[in-house]
Amino acid sequence: SSKTKIITAYKENVIQIAIYLNKLGPTTPKILREFQAGKKTHSILYSNFYAWFERVDHGIYDITAKGKNALNQFPGLVKKYEKKLKQNKTKKQD
Repeated sequence: SSKTKIITAYKENVIQIAIYLNKLGPTTPKILREFQAGKKTHSILYSNFYAWFERVDHGIYDITAKGKNALNQFPGLVKKYEKKLKQNKTKKQD
């Protein structure tokens, strides 16, 4: 068996949102969805199962220190979603 961690689709989506918040700063679920963060973005932020997010104002969320530290465990996904975010930003500017 391999020592690679198996990540559920839910957790990968949580990681993606955390990466986006880490790069974009505090923002709304709507803006995160515009950057292709997925349909469940609001639900993930609201339920905050891993305690990686915090609501900083009405409808505005940010990543917590715990979330930032957790991203260190997933360097491959960080690279993947930072690239995807950059591509989406470029598309939005066109």
